[in-house]
Amino acid sequence: MNIKGAVFDADGTLLDSLSIWDTIASDYLKDNGFVPEEGLDQKIAAWSIDETVTYFQTAYGLSKDSRTIRREIHERLCYFYQNGVKLKGGVKEVLQDLNDRRVKMIVATGSEESLIRSALENNGVMDLFKGIVSCDAYGPKTDGKIYTAALQLLGTDVHETAVFEDELGALKTAKNMDFVTIGVYDRHQKEQTKIRETSDLYLKDWRMPVFHM
Repeated sequence: MNIKGAVFDADGTLLDSLSIWDTIASDYLKDNGFVPEEGLDQKIAAWSIDETVTYFQTAYGLSKDSRTIRREIHERLCYFYQNGVKLKGGVKEVLQDLNDRRVKMIVATGSEESLIRSALENNGVMDLFKGIVSCDAYGPKTDGKIYTAALQLLGTDVHETAVFEDELGALKTAKNMDFVTIGVYDRHQKEQTKIRETSDLYLKDWRMPVFHM
């Protein structure tokens, strides 16, 4: 493949960061004196922050106002991304190799841009990317607008641009838009068979040399 551009998801693809969602809700409630229900974090995994805040107030009687709860949760996320998030093993070497080959690279994330930027800067790779585009500005990845924006910023042809993703819906969207699709394994994603089938290439581990660009 003659790849000239690459669009990377961040959480679960470049960054080993999805673990925070395993405990963030229950940890927050514990720190506020509540005993969280079993399976709480899995229950709210797909909820928005506003839905989560409302649930804390109605189901647990958390007396803090919504703005305070959102701020305190955001502070936890900021600390985690600034201090605890690491790149997945082998990522830095692959990014450096692609950069040496003059492949243009950009990050497309569903997370807050400032969180991802701080994590990439702390891991010494932010300068390898042309920038970051976020779903906050372009809508969900399944709409495809974020990939169109990324492609325009890269200035590459869609057929010569790879999208690296760990999530099935995002990969399907990228494939339907004629990108080269590269699925990346993450233990938090349960549909690995479908992810593999949707991907032109599949990375079980970044340290495995399964693709050449």
